Amino acid sequence: VHVDVVSKGRPGKLKGVIEHDTCRTLEEYFDKFGRYTTASAEKLFRKGRRAGVFSLLVRPAFRFLRMFVMRCGFLDGPDGAVVAGLAAASVFVKYVKLRELHRLASRKKAIASPKVPAPEGLAEPLAAERARGCTSSSE
Repeated sequence: VHVDVVSKGRPGKLKGVIEHDTCRTLEEYFDKFGRYTTASAEKLFRKGRRAGVFSLLVRPAFRFLRMFVMRCGFLDGPDGAVVAGLAAASVFVKYVKLRELHRLASRKKAIASPKVPAPEGLAEPLAAERARGCTSSSE
């Protein structure tokens, strides 16, 4: 993430174009994609934010429209569509990860203090799962 611009000397105007290729391959891009979406989701989680339908559907769509239409990504043709699509996907994945963080946090609380006793015959296996930090999705 860009924090500050560091310059030696006095800023001026550039005569050429700056190529800002932060990744040489798609694989490098997706490695960074995973790190950035995780960091963003964790930051939102610490702020107490949640992810509902609006965040999962509208925010990614708006990101695509903003990049492809409002910022003229369409002028780059298919490459512009790819960049806008990947940006929208990163917004979607960030909020999916935020939902997962909330799900894991609520599951952790349930494991620490289960409110409903397990049905007869399942108490020991569930206790063993809780001790390992695992629970089934049917719980």
